[in-house]
Amino acid sequence: MSTQLAKCERIHAEAQADQTTATAHSQTLSDRIADIRQRMSDITSRRLSGTANDRDAAEFAALQGDESALVKMLAAAQAAQAQAAAKTRQAIGALQQAQQEHAHGQAQARYEALHQKAKEIEAVFCRALGEVGRAGRDIGHYSFTESFKRSDCLHRALNLNVIPAQE
Repeated sequence: MSTQLAKCERIHAEAQADQTTATAHSQTLSDRIADIRQRMSDITSRRLSGTANDRDAAEFAALQGDESALVKMLAAAQAAQAQAAAKTRQAIGALQQAQQEHAHGQAQARYEALHQKAKEIEAVFCRALGEVGRAGRDIGHYSFTESFKRSDCLHRALNLNVIPAQE
């Protein structure tokens, strides 16, 4: 694995962790606000039905203050969550690019190794063809094609530029 790919994977993992944390924080604040609003609604219902007491009035005032502070905190948390999501999207893009570059590098290395092996095989093949041609001449062949008939696969690859099929 390339160092660039490893770096992008680390950055992506950190960005995802940051986004998960930011999302959880926003959800916690939202849950707390929903709980406060439900408690305020319950107090309002008791006040309207005439069953509220002085403690309910004090709690209602405290809940209003808490709600106001939590709404501000939620706005900041949601902004942080949006920023974390943007950072994650950016990290995903960089990671995908690094993965493509890594895959291309691996394909390039595979190609170079196979190309070198084919060159080595070609050298052996050409020496063998020379030996076949000379041996054919020794037994009276007039042309090289009398001594060596190339396969259809070799003809198609060399003359027609067709990649041989996989077997």
